[in-house]
Amino acid sequence: MLIDDPERQRPASTQALMQIYKLTRKEAALAVKLSEGRPLERAAEELSITYDTARTHLRRIFSKTGTSRQAELLMLIARLPVIEDGGSGG
Repeated sequence: MLIDDPERQRPASTQALMQIYKLTRKEAALAVKLSEGRPLERAAEELSITYDTARTHLRRIFSKTGTSRQAELLMLIARLPVIEDGGSGG
C-alpha cells in the first residue's frame, strides 16, 4: 500500500527516474525540469544542452517510460514513489 499526501508537493526524484526507468542522468534531469513546469526550451537552457538534444532526450524518455506525450509523462512522474538517497543520517 502506498499512502501519499496530495497536499504535500515534492519534486520528482532524479534517482527514482534513473532506477525505475533506467534513464540516464541527463534524461532524468530533463524529466525533472519538465515536471517542475518548465517548457522544453527553457529546460534545455538550464541543463546547458541544445533544444534538439533535449528533444532527442525526450523521445528516449517517452520510449523508456512507455509514454507518448508530455502530459502523460508528467502524470507518471507525479505518481513516483520517493526514493531516498541512502546517505547516512546524523
